[in-house]
Amino acid sequence: MNKKVFNNSDLKTIRELQKNEIHIWCIQWHEIAVKIQCERCFLEKNEIVKADKFINDADKYRYLVGRILTKYLAAFYLSVQMENIIIKEDNFGKPYLKCKTKEINLQYNLSHSGAYLLLVFGYGMSLGVGVQEKIQLADYKDIAEHFFHKYEYQAICEDPTENTFFDIWTAKEAYVKAIGKGWSQDSDSFYIKNNNIYSLNEKLGNWRIYRFKLDRNYSVAIVMGEHLQKGD
Repeated sequence: MNKKVFNNSDLKTIRELQKNEIHIWCIQWHEIAVKIQCERCFLEKNEIVKADKFINDADKYRYLVGRILTKYLAAFYLSVQMENIIIKEDNFGKPYLKCKTKEINLQYNLSHSGAYLLLVFGYGMSLGVGVQEKIQLADYKDIAEHFFHKYEYQAICEDPTENTFFDIWTAKEAYVKAIGKGWSQDSDSFYIKNNNIYSLNEKLGNWRIYRFKLDRNYSVAIVMGEHLQKGD
């Protein structure tokens, strides 16, 4: 599977998404937050209502950028008009894409932290992404002890820095989003070890973790799963 990473400047010349690729968009959302406001017309009524309920302007703009950019990129990949793209949610709250004009199998996921918004797209596979700014957490070991698997907690305690904690955190976030259960999945029911995912001491071979350098102050993980039925 080929992985292509893009940023704000690449929005001017978007590349076609191939069947054997995933596209990862690392967006500094504040740079385009004001400009993208003119695209609110492509939002559904419930999306506008949700955006207007945010008290904090940063939360509002980040939501709008994520929603509008998702539709903009999906429309390009699918060669349809932007108004034909709808973002729905399943019973666990995982967002997925629908198109008003044809059946599609374009998958996506989104995560944000600090200055960054990450979007990942691919055809016919389960996808999850996690990004986290490495803020100082005095109690990160306590968090790991109570909410992470014992093997993860051990690895975190062996690292004098917080890097292992954030790397595990983002991988776990990406995995629960990829399987579509979010944090309703017990966070200690599986564990991350050597960049692999295990459950009941068995390696889940149909899942892959991909990492890349975004910024030294951020940790990123993308989880890719088994292929879904083929389609556009």
